[in-house]
Amino acid sequence: ISGDADFSTVACTMLEQADTEGRIAGYACLALRMLGDKSDEFVRLACRLLDTKANSTEAMNALLSLGDGGRGQLAAWVQNGVNKNHADIVDLVIRELHRSPETRGAAIAAATSRCLLGHYLLDGPYDIAAEDNHPALRERIFERAFAARSVMARDPMRAIEGLAKFDSARAVEAIELALRSQ
Repeated sequence: ISGDADFSTVACTMLEQADTEGRIAGYACLALRMLGDKSDEFVRLACRLLDTKANSTEAMNALLSLGDGGRGQLAAWVQNGVNKNHADIVDLVIRELHRSPETRGAAIAAATSRCLLGHYLLDGPYDIAAEDNHPALRERIFERAFAARSVMARDPMRAIEGLAKFDSARAVEAIELALRSQ
């Protein structure tokens, strides 16, 4: 990509006019990210792609690259819960939001909700949700940490990481059980 600022305007126009599920929208979003566009317009246009099947990952990467403005939009998207078709992406977003002090609270709330409802794909964010002092969630974390041979490989691991945040002695027991059952 040339680095030409005029190209950013062209790419924004293309993204605005393109079918959100089309390859042009994905490529325009990628081009804007690579050009380093940080405009509010780019944030708005990238948000349009979040709920698409074809371009949601590109939108997530773009918004994460946009700093606080992009992360704030991702936090709102995760909290609104309209993203049930993107469990894999939502879990990645929660992990990324948890890294930033500005969006950590939103990440913990979203992780708590997802773990309580069981709305996650392969990597339940129990380790993040454990920072919430929710009794029902802590019970679920305890159950998952001691689950024998879960079909989801990371599920017990993340639950044990979460358990360690509020009961390290029981987390050690869960680790020992997991090692014996392997």
